[in-house]
Amino acid sequence: MKKIMVLVFFGFYFYSYRLLAADSDPNTYADFLPAIPKNARIAILPISYDFSAVPQEIPVIQDAIINQIKILGFIPIKVTLDSATPKEIVQAFALTNDSHKDVRSVKQNSLVNLKKQVSYEIALIPSVVSRKAVLSGQVAIWDNVRNGLIVKGGGYGGDMDWSGARLALSLELDAYDVEGNWLFTSYGGVNVPYIINLKDSTNELKPHLFESEKDQGYLKKGVEVALKPLTKKIKPSSNPIDEKQVNATPLEVSLNVEPSDVTVQLKTAIRYVKGDGVAQDYKQAIYWFTKAAEQGNVMAQTSLGYIYQKGEGVPQDYTQAITWYTKAAKQGNVDAQRNLGLLYFNPDGAPRDYQQARLFLTKAAESGDLPAQYHLGVMSERGNGAADPKDYKQAFTFYSKAANQGFAPAQFALGRMYARGEGVLQDYKQAYIWFAIAATNGMNSGARDMAAAQLTPQVLEQTQRDTKALFDKIEAIKSKK
Repeated sequence: MKKIMVLVFFGFYFYSYRLLAADSDPNTYADFLPAIPKNARIAILPISYDFSAVPQEIPVIQDAIINQIKILGFIPIKVTLDSATPKEIVQAFALTNDSHKDVRSVKQNSLVNLKKQVSYEIALIPSVVSRKAVLSGQVAIWDNVRNGLIVKGGGYGGDMDWSGARLALSLELDAYDVEGNWLFTSYGGVNVPYIINLKDSTNELKPHLFESEKDQGYLKKGVEVALKPLTKKIKPSSNPIDEKQVNATPLEVSLNVEPSDVTVQLKTAIRYVKGDGVAQDYKQAIYWFTKAAEQGNVMAQTSLGYIYQKGEGVPQDYTQAITWYTKAAKQGNVDAQRNLGLLYFNPDGAPRDYQQARLFLTKAAESGDLPAQYHLGVMSERGNGAADPKDYKQAFTFYSKAANQGFAPAQFALGRMYARGEGVLQDYKQAYIWFAIAATNGMNSGARDMAAAQLTPQVLEQTQRDTKALFDKIEAIKSKK
């Protein structure tokens, strides 16, 4: 009989526990919560609200969440909205799930794109919602948080029970894993925003919700309650994230949800290259450049070619560089034509192809590109064996075009041809003129002094006047471009 009573007792206890555990208020949990590393990265998305006094208090609430996540040993990642975020996403995050049930799916869909921007293990979508608090004397109880009340006035009613809606602000946290699967929803009371006036039985809004140290303490307690699942329900795994990965994770990112507009994609990519408002991240830059490039944007295609050619933030990949340069070059992009020509001419690991080099450099040169004109001169001056012999006259022609438009390397090369008599009669006066102009534009001045030594003082004086006249003429041409 005693054994039966024990079994009945434990059976009743277990059944009661299951009933209590099934209660979704104040905290709701998923059936299965995965183990996560102790130093897991927690992405905190923008906070929505349904209470008019909250907007100016949002940064305080965000900071409280971030601080508590740090205390728990996790890495907080603050996710913000900016001008690149589509309007429908901005509008969705301005609404709470309780106020508009249909926005929950929109917010959740944003996680699909967030994981393309930053690595994380759990994402939290917070809302600050108005909830019912049970008031007793000078204490409010809701969401497992006891909150002292600010009471003013006197008279009748000091010990009576007060109850009502819209007296308490609750922090609601929807948690999802990196695949967008729901993990849990939890609540924690963060503030009673009203002063209870016992004299006339009114609720008066506080001017600042978290101004006092006591209010900040209640906020901290509410956040702790809302984040309890991270320590009470989710078990940290024994394998922490590698410190290099953690250190490489930006602590703040902007939520830019897969814009289809090429201009926005390009702008987003450039921001990641420059680190403009976000952590510099070439992986993300490549992602957004690729999105734009696949829609035929030549600037994105050329940028991808350059990134892969130089290995900026990624391993050098000449095959990828040639692929993207070619797409842009065939659309007439001069930068891509020149860079592709140079890649084939002076490959440094890429396949050398003089025919392709000359083809694309010529296309760029015909569009007036000065570096392309100069490098065609270099190709002609150097030659390529019997199949493509040296042609100094052709080199002189190309150098002259670029030099007369102000391209300093071509000016120096032209001076060298005059000094050596290659492709033109040897002429130290002309050599001096071009060496001097090149030196003015930043090239080595030693060659100018060498040419000057070959001239008499009288000839040098006249040559310097001729140099000044030609320099002014070239500068005037440059200013008109």
